[in-house]
Amino acid sequence: MAELDYKKDIQIDPDSLDIELIRQPQLISGYSEQLAQAQREVNKAEEVVKTLRSKFIRDANKNPEETVQSSKATGQLIEAYYRSQPEYQKAKTNLHDVEYERDILQGIVSGLRQKKDALEGLIKLASMNYFSTPNVPRDLKGKWQEYNQIAKKEGEEKIKERRRSRK
Repeated sequence: MAELDYKKDIQIDPDSLDIELIRQPQLISGYSEQLAQAQREVNKAEEVVKTLRSKFIRDANKNPEETVQSSKATGQLIEAYYRSQPEYQKAKTNLHDVEYERDILQGIVSGLRQKKDALEGLIKLASMNYFSTPNVPRDLKGKWQEYNQIAKKEGEEKIKERRRSRK
């Protein structure tokens, strides 16, 4: 499969709905695979953070005077100790980076699912000749105003009818 380009892949070419529909499973599959790989990286990064935190907590409890500069290692002192360690900070930054990449891929997969729904809707419209060129251009603004006037008139009539029925 060609290299994935999400900005291009989430767009719909209305002149090639058949090709778009055929490509859709490949796109979902490709991005889902990338999403799974990104989730694996998140899991690994989380494990590194947990392991480092455990190591620093263990060190703080073994040698509180050296690590937390106190004779007693309290929860707050231990947390301050491990959070200030460069190795822990680097692992936490890496975790945030891989979570960000995973979240973007989740958004892309979600967008591709929406694209699938949009394609299905466009195909239904095409099968109903929705896109055929009319002889007279459609006055959408005028039709919308007409619809609103009718709805307003019907609403006013219903209100009058309710008032009459109360009397």
